[in-house]
Amino acid sequence: MKFVSFIEHNDYEGESWRFWLQLDENEAALNKLQEAIKEQEYSLDLSKTLSETEVDVLVDNSRSGYMAFEHKVKGKFSMPENYSERDYDDKPFYKGGIKDFFK
Repeated sequence: MKFVSFIEHNDYEGESWRFWLQLDENEAALNKLQEAIKEQEYSLDLSKTLSETEVDVLVDNSRSGYMAFEHKVKGKFSMPENYSERDYDDKPFYKGGIKDFFK
């Protein structure tokens, strides 16, 4: 299984967190996500992948602050309908919310 890096740059907490997202079976949806989050506080790199073993090492050895800096997220990704990050109350990925879109 391969994983890609999704980084949330959180100015409020002054931290950045990496969520290793399952790429397998999620390629099309993650491509849509990459396009939707351009010029926001998130970045998604689909060009570099890590194996599950490599991700496990990073997660197991992660430093932490407000929350751990490295996370592994497995499952099937569903892009939220009417995605918008314009309004504070409508930030579905805020503080690790990306995990909620994997089932």
